[in-house]
Amino acid sequence: MDWKKRDPLENYSRKLISAGLLTEEGVHELSKKISAEIAEAMAFGRKSPFPQGLADFVYSLQP
Repeated sequence: MDWKKRDPLENYSRKLISAGLLTEEGVHELSKKISAEIAEAMAFGRKSPFPQGLADFVYSLQP
């Protein structure tokens, strides 16, 4: 089965374009904005300290 044909992001983008609610350029701009937001969040997470209580109340002990 070709999963690329079932990609929900691609399918919804095509639906919005077909309905005249979005253009190809709009999809590209939105994709760039989302990628930038994800990159910013990743950078923030990488430079933040590891949360001390993250593993509290976990049923498995850390090795």
